[in-house]
Amino acid sequence: MSDSQKMNKITNGFSNDLPEGWVWGKIGEIVEIKYGKGLIKENRKGGKFPVYGSNGIVGYHDQSLTQGQTIIIGRKGSVGEVHYSQIACCPIDTNLLHRQFYFSEFDIYFSPVKTFKTW
Repeated sequence: MSDSQKMNKITNGFSNDLPEGWVWGKIGEIVEIKYGKGLIKENRKGGKFPVYGSNGIVGYHDQSLTQGQTIIIGRKGSVGEVHYSQIACCPIDTNLLHRQFYFSEFDIYFSPVKTFKTW
């Protein structure tokens, strides 16, 4: 059985009928997920870029880690909390983040990620 056939069997109740040109895959095969970077409170310099902890915005900084819209997923503390920044931001190391989008329809990414409850 090919990997594609296996993925079609593991759909957790979702229909196997996909639009033409679509394929089943693992999230890690279509998005790049990175770690945030350490930035302790004493080193945050204010500014226009929101600093995201796993619970959401925890401050502001004068430099960003991302270049634009970003999905931020808590990996420590509030594990699995999902946040979205429309602007460049600075997610700290208690988060995972996704910042490279292959589709212009952002909801293709955000809506399913917001519903994940197990990691």
